[in-house]
Amino acid sequence: MPDYSQLSLMPDNKASQQAINNTMSAASQVSLYASRALAIELNPSFIPSALYQELSQVLNQVQSHAKTWLNDLGPKVVQTFPNQIIEITPAFNQAADTMIATMEQIRQQQGEPTQQQRDALSNQLNGLLGVVEQQVGELDNIQQQLVAFNESLEQDQKNLNNSNADIQRYLNDSQTNEKSLKAQIDSINSQISSKQKSLSYMWLGGPVAIALIEKEISDLKSKQKKLMAQFSDAHQQCIQITQLQDVFSGLQMENVNVQDVFSLVLDQGEVVKEKFTAVTDALNQAANEDVLIILEQLDLEVAKSAWNELDEFVKNLSSQAH
Repeated sequence: MPDYSQLSLMPDNKASQQAINNTMSAASQVSLYASRALAIELNPSFIPSALYQELSQVLNQVQSHAKTWLNDLGPKVVQTFPNQIIEITPAFNQAADTMIATMEQIRQQQGEPTQQQRDALSNQLNGLLGVVEQQVGELDNIQQQLVAFNESLEQDQKNLNNSNADIQRYLNDSQTNEKSLKAQIDSINSQISSKQKSLSYMWLGGPVAIALIEKEISDLKSKQKKLMAQFSDAHQQCIQITQLQDVFSGLQMENVNVQDVFSLVLDQGEVVKEKFTAVTDALNQAANEDVLIILEQLDLEVAKSAWNELDEFVKNLSSQAH
């Protein structure tokens, strides 16, 4: 008699839950970098025109990819497998109940199924297998989208790397400019302090002298304000460009991580497909006297409990997210 001991319709709950948790964690990191990419703004007033054009093109491209992740691919990665579990669990429960009822009928017939009963069992399993095959196809499609998405990010990174020399030159020049601006600001601070001390003695010169020194102090403060604004804006652009480099590399790195962990999700889909296929083939090929043995081996009530437990797990995750 063939060995039916390995036949099962149960999901691997521990592996599935781990795959879902890992995918959610990895996807959240990609979303973080994608959001950071969308927050980057470049100011042409503080960046050389040629470099600004280069960086704007690259930034526009990566921001487009960031939107694709946040609005389309990211939700697919996080939601598809849990939604599939929610979809298949009631279908499995219904099929399992039908198979359990058929199994009881076969027992009453001294273990001898009719052709109609065998056909009914096959129909239930084929229906489930069809759903699983469709779901695995969806997961595989998402994996392919992740690969294509990473290729786009790699191109973004290459485009940015082409500007690295210009970026470094700009950052070096900006650092020099910041030092110059800071020196000018410090000089003005000293002048203001000196003028304010002089103001203490201006009462000897009368109202005209006081008004003159106050005007000089006001002009210095106005100049100081403009220089501080320039310093702040220039410094902010350096930060933005540095963040641009960090975001590009982080976005690609985390997406590679998502591919790795999502492959484990796909693996779980493949495992379920293999199990359902093995059971379907075994029942279709089994001799009449083996049909009841196979059905009892499947322990369908326990299998239902396992699917319901996994279903409850993903529903709890969903409720926590809202």
